[in-house]
Amino acid sequence: GRAKKPHHSYLSLAMELACDDIEIVRYVGKESFDPAPKVDSIVLRFSVKQNRDRETEESLLALWRCAFQHPRKTLLSNLSEHTIDRDIRKTLTELGYDERVRAEAVKMEDWGKLHISKIST
Repeated sequence: GRAKKPHHSYLSLAMELACDDIEIVRYVGKESFDPAPKVDSIVLRFSVKQNRDRETEESLLALWRCAFQHPRKTLLSNLSEHTIDRDIRKTLTELGYDERVRAEAVKMEDWGKLHISKIST
């Protein structure tokens, strides 16, 4: 089958950045709640990294706050509301993304490369 495109959110990227491992502990059916929601739930266990580069984390989180500010807008549109280095557009293209890509579709490993072409915060 076709490889599934990444679909990230600010929260999922932040958790992936801060944790060594995120594991599913168990599934909880919607009938376990009153009133019952429309979806089932999952209990997760987060194993936080012991050695973290807080400066890089803060910088990436600032970039993601801008990138995910308006989820229906493109990444470049969201970033254009802030001071943006022109290299981000070039880096996006070099990484094989369309200029109309939304933040949710950018792979985790590519954020580091976009981060280097730096947004001013």
